[in-house]
Amino acid sequence: MRILHIFRKDVRRLAAPLLALVVIEATAAYCETQSYLSGPSRSSYYRSQSTLLLLTFAWIFLIAAVILQERLPGTRQYWLTRPIGWPRLLAAKLLFVAVFVNAVWFLSDCVILGSLHLPIDPPLLLFRQIPLTVILFLPAFCLASISSGLGQIAMGLMMAAFGFVFAILAPTLFQSHNSRSTSFIVYNGSAFGSL
Repeated sequence: MRILHIFRKDVRRLAAPLLALVVIEATAAYCETQSYLSGPSRSSYYRSQSTLLLLTFAWIFLIAAVILQERLPGTRQYWLTRPIGWPRLLAAKLLFVAVFVNAVWFLSDCVILGSLHLPIDPPLLLFRQIPLTVILFLPAFCLASISSGLGQIAMGLMMAAFGFVFAILAPTLFQSHNSRSTSFIVYNGSAFGSL
Protein backbone atom coordinates (compact mmCIF):
# COMPACT_ATOMS: atom_id res chain seq x y z
CA MET A 1 0.00 0.00 0.00
CA ARG A 2 2.80 2.44 0.86
CA ILE A 3 4.51 1.58 -2.42
CA LEU A 4 1.50 2.84 -4.37
CA HIS A 5 1.28 5.90 -2.12
CA ILE A 6 4.89 6.83 -2.93
CA PHE A 7 4.29 6.04 -6.60
CA ARG A 8 1.24 8.34 -6.78
CA LYS A 9 3.12 11.10 -4.94
CA ASP A 10 5.97 10.89 -7.46
CA VAL A 11 3.51 10.99 -10.37
CA ARG A 12 1.85 14.12 -8.94
CA ARG A 13 5.16 15.88 -8.31
CA LEU A 14 6.69 14.94 -11.66
CA ALA A 15 3.66 15.54 -13.89
CA ALA A 16 5.42 18.19 -16.02
CA PRO A 17 8.58 16.12 -16.67
CA LEU A 18 6.39 13.10 -17.45
CA LEU A 19 4.44 15.10 -20.01
CA ALA A 20 7.70 16.35 -21.52
CA LEU A 21 9.02 12.79 -21.70
CA VAL A 22 5.88 11.59 -23.51
CA VAL A 23 6.21 14.45 -26.03
CA ILE A 24 9.92 13.67 -26.60
CA GLU A 25 9.12 9.94 -26.93
CA ALA A 26 6.38 10.66 -29.47
CA THR A 27 8.71 12.98 -31.41
CA ALA A 28 11.43 10.33 -31.41
CA ALA A 29 8.97 7.68 -32.61
CA TYR A 30 7.74 9.98 -35.38
CA CYS A 31 11.29 10.84 -36.51
CA GLU A 32 12.29 7.18 -36.41
CA THR A 33 9.30 6.21 -38.51
CA GLN A 34 9.89 9.04 -40.98
CA SER A 35 13.57 8.11 -41.36
CA TYR A 36 12.53 4.60 -42.44
CA LEU A 37 9.70 5.73 -44.69
CA SER A 38 11.60 8.52 -46.46
CA GLY A 39 14.58 6.34 -47.26
CA PRO A 40 18.21 6.92 -46.42
CA SER A 41 18.97 10.62 -46.19
CA ARG A 42 21.42 12.49 -44.04
CA SER A 43 18.88 14.94 -42.62
CA SER A 44 16.42 12.26 -41.51
CA TYR A 45 19.27 10.27 -39.97
CA TYR A 46 20.53 13.28 -37.99
CA ARG A 47 17.00 14.21 -36.94
CA SER A 48 16.36 10.68 -35.73
CA GLN A 49 19.67 10.42 -33.89
CA SER A 50 19.31 13.83 -32.24
CA THR A 51 15.83 13.01 -30.94
CA LEU A 52 17.13 9.67 -29.61
CA LEU A 53 19.95 11.52 -27.82
CA LEU A 54 17.44 13.97 -26.36
CA LEU A 55 15.27 11.03 -25.31
CA THR A 56 18.22 9.41 -23.56
CA PHE A 57 18.90 12.57 -21.54
CA ALA A 58 15.18 12.87 -20.75
CA TRP A 59 15.16 9.30 -19.41
CA ILE A 60 18.21 9.98 -17.24
CA PHE A 61 16.71 13.23 -15.96
CA LEU A 62 13.41 11.56 -15.09
CA ILE A 63 15.14 8.70 -13.28
CA ALA A 64 17.27 11.19 -11.34
CA ALA A 65 14.24 13.36 -10.55
CA VAL A 66 12.23 10.46 -9.17
CA ILE A 67 15.13 9.27 -7.03
CA LEU A 68 15.77 12.78 -5.73
CA GLN A 69 12.15 13.14 -4.60
CA GLU A 70 13.39 11.47 -1.42
CA ARG A 71 16.90 12.58 -0.64
CA LEU A 72 18.84 9.43 0.17
CA PRO A 73 22.18 10.81 1.46
CA GLY A 74 22.01 12.10 5.02
CA THR A 75 19.86 11.49 8.08
CA ARG A 76 17.12 14.18 7.92
CA GLN A 77 14.89 12.83 5.19
CA TYR A 78 11.13 12.50 5.30
CA TRP A 79 11.14 8.80 4.48
CA LEU A 80 13.31 8.09 7.55
CA THR A 81 10.75 9.73 9.87
CA ARG A 82 7.85 7.64 8.57
CA PRO A 83 7.44 3.88 8.79
CA ILE A 84 8.70 3.43 5.23
CA GLY A 85 11.50 0.93 4.86
CA TRP A 86 14.08 1.22 2.14
CA PRO A 87 12.81 -1.91 0.30
CA ARG A 88 9.38 -0.29 -0.14
CA LEU A 89 10.95 2.98 -1.24
CA LEU A 90 13.14 1.12 -3.74
CA ALA A 91 10.15 -0.84 -5.05
CA ALA A 92 8.17 2.38 -5.57
CA LYS A 93 11.01 3.98 -7.49
CA LEU A 94 11.55 0.87 -9.61
CA LEU A 95 7.82 0.73 -10.34
CA PHE A 96 7.92 4.37 -11.47
CA VAL A 97 10.85 3.70 -13.82
CA ALA A 98 9.22 0.54 -15.16
CA VAL A 99 5.91 2.27 -15.88
CA PHE A 100 7.08 5.64 -17.19
CA VAL A 101 10.35 4.73 -18.87
CA ASN A 102 10.31 1.08 -19.88
CA ALA A 103 6.58 0.74 -20.62
CA VAL A 104 6.45 4.00 -22.58
CA TRP A 105 9.50 2.90 -24.56
CA PHE A 106 7.86 -0.47 -25.22
CA LEU A 107 4.66 1.20 -26.45
CA SER A 108 6.71 3.55 -28.62
CA ASP A 109 8.43 0.58 -30.25
CA CYS A 110 5.05 -1.05 -30.87
CA VAL A 111 3.76 2.14 -32.51
CA ILE A 112 6.85 2.41 -34.70
CA LEU A 113 6.59 -1.21 -35.85
CA GLY A 114 2.84 -0.92 -36.37
CA SER A 115 3.17 2.25 -38.45
CA LEU A 116 5.75 0.51 -40.64
CA HIS A 117 3.43 -2.51 -41.03
CA LEU A 118 5.99 -4.80 -39.44
CA PRO A 119 5.09 -7.67 -37.10
CA ILE A 120 5.12 -6.80 -33.41
CA ASP A 121 6.94 -9.40 -31.33
CA PRO A 122 6.43 -8.50 -27.62
CA PRO A 123 9.01 -10.95 -26.21
CA LEU A 124 11.65 -9.59 -28.57
CA LEU A 125 10.74 -6.00 -27.72
CA LEU A 126 10.96 -6.78 -24.01
CA PHE A 127 14.30 -8.50 -24.52
CA ARG A 128 15.49 -5.41 -26.41
CA GLN A 129 15.02 -3.33 -23.26
CA ILE A 130 17.40 -5.37 -21.12
CA PRO A 131 20.71 -3.98 -22.44
CA LEU A 132 19.63 -0.34 -22.22
CA THR A 133 18.16 -0.90 -18.78
CA VAL A 134 21.41 -2.42 -17.53
CA ILE A 135 23.78 -0.03 -19.33
CA LEU A 136 21.88 3.26 -18.96
CA PHE A 137 18.99 3.12 -16.49
CA LEU A 138 20.69 1.19 -13.69
CA PRO A 139 23.80 3.46 -13.60
CA ALA A 140 21.53 6.54 -13.70
CA PHE A 141 19.53 5.06 -10.82
CA CYS A 142 22.71 4.40 -8.82
CA LEU A 143 24.23 7.81 -9.59
CA ALA A 144 21.05 9.57 -8.50
CA SER A 145 20.86 7.57 -5.29
CA ILE A 146 24.29 8.80 -4.11
CA SER A 147 23.88 12.37 -5.35
CA SER A 148 22.41 15.25 -3.42
CA GLY A 149 21.11 17.16 -6.43
CA LEU A 150 20.77 17.41 -10.19
CA GLY A 151 24.00 19.45 -10.40
CA GLN A 152 26.08 16.50 -9.23
CA ILE A 153 24.27 14.20 -11.63
CA ALA A 154 24.86 16.59 -14.54
CA MET A 155 28.56 16.73 -13.68
CA GLY A 156 28.75 12.94 -13.48
CA LEU A 157 26.99 12.59 -16.82
CA MET A 158 29.33 15.09 -18.48
CA MET A 159 32.36 13.22 -17.14
CA ALA A 160 30.95 9.89 -18.30
CA ALA A 161 30.13 11.31 -21.75
CA PHE A 162 33.63 12.76 -22.07
CA GLY A 163 35.18 9.45 -21.02
CA PHE A 164 32.97 7.55 -23.44
CA VAL A 165 33.85 9.82 -26.39
CA PHE A 166 37.53 9.62 -25.45
CA ALA A 167 37.28 5.83 -25.24
CA ILE A 168 35.88 5.71 -28.75
CA LEU A 169 38.44 8.13 -30.19
CA ALA A 170 41.48 6.94 -28.22
CA PRO A 171 42.57 4.10 -30.53
CA THR A 172 42.68 6.41 -33.55
CA LEU A 173 44.30 9.31 -31.69
CA PHE A 174 47.08 7.35 -30.02
CA GLN A 175 47.97 4.74 -32.61
CA SER A 176 51.68 4.48 -33.15
CA HIS A 177 53.79 2.12 -35.25
CA ASN A 178 51.97 -1.18 -34.78
CA SER A 179 51.65 -0.55 -31.08
CA ARG A 180 48.50 -2.47 -30.40
CA SER A 181 49.28 -2.72 -26.69
CA THR A 182 49.42 1.07 -26.33
CA SER A 183 46.07 1.58 -28.00
CA PHE A 184 44.64 -1.33 -26.00
CA ILE A 185 45.81 0.23 -22.72
CA VAL A 186 44.57 3.71 -23.66
CA TYR A 187 41.23 2.37 -24.89
CA ASN A 188 40.55 0.22 -21.86
CA GLY A 189 41.84 2.83 -19.43
CA SER A 190 39.59 5.49 -20.85
CA ALA A 191 36.63 3.10 -20.96
CA PHE A 192 37.23 2.20 -17.32
CA GLY A 193 37.54 5.89 -16.46
CA SER A 194 34.20 6.65 -18.08
CA LEU A 195 32.53 4.08 -15.85
